[in-house]
Amino acid sequence: MKFGQLDNLDGLAFSLGQTPESSIELLQKLPQKEKHVYIGCPVWSDKNYVGKVYPPKTSAKNYLKEYCKQFNSIEVNATRYGMKTRDTWEQWKTCATNGFKFSFKFPDNIMIRKNLLDQSGSHINQLFEAIDYFAEYAGMPFMLVPNYMGNKRFDELTKFISSMPQEVKLAIEIRNLEILNNSEFHSFLREEGHSLVITDAPGRRDVIHQTITNDTLFVRFAGGTLHPSDFTRIDEWCELTIDLMNKGLNTAYFYMHQPAPNKYMSANLASYMIPKFKKAFPNVKLSIPKDYSQEEQGSLF
Repeated sequence: MKFGQLDNLDGLAFSLGQTPESSIELLQKLPQKEKHVYIGCPVWSDKNYVGKVYPPKTSAKNYLKEYCKQFNSIEVNATRYGMKTRDTWEQWKTCATNGFKFSFKFPDNIMIRKNLLDQSGSHINQLFEAIDYFAEYAGMPFMLVPNYMGNKRFDELTKFISSMPQEVKLAIEIRNLEILNNSEFHSFLREEGHSLVITDAPGRRDVIHQTITNDTLFVRFAGGTLHPSDFTRIDEWCELTIDLMNKGLNTAYFYMHQPAPNKYMSANLASYMIPKFKKAFPNVKLSIPKDYSQEEQGSLF
């Protein structure tokens, strides 16, 4: 994720801001369910995981299998470029451990169109076929709305989202400030039951928000190559999310990103975050990741 990347983070202060009172009121009215926290990375195929996240000498064909032992979710950006074959779905699904979630990104050829309502020739049917096939292993699919989609295309965007299968709840990522700050859009998402993605990137503090529109928090976190501020930001996210869960939030997804060529460092951030949620909610299905470069320590942190 290059979005919001900064070359130098020294001396910068970051804050998450305040959760709107309307979001707190929404959470307090929700029916309480079992708490779930899903934490992961945007890639499992990085060879730099071998010997640290994966056992030494792990072959590429076993990367996903080993990833699923360490984390309980993956942000599947591979679908951005098109949907995979049924054989590939089967291979992925057989790697999943109990409770694991695949969160599929909407393909570009669905989202980047002159008219979102005209989906002829897109992969939209294949996307929902995959979600149906993965069943309990399907996480929250998310769509990145093109930045040129502003208020002039508000009706088109909302009609498109409303056309999605009602049983599938989506995470919608908005970077256009007209739509992002549009209270009518927030109301629409609350009525439809979808989440408004929170994007936390060092260089784009204008898009970070604390608006909650259903019982699920979905955060895409862009780190700064393990800069100390990465960890203080995560500390704040953990504190905030634990508080929100105590107020009524039922589910949280966190996907960690690091800028290329250091994408593999996203595992460090995920591994740093997991123990904090395990301590607050011992019953959540999270395992403390093992660091194979220092096995005697048992974890990356």
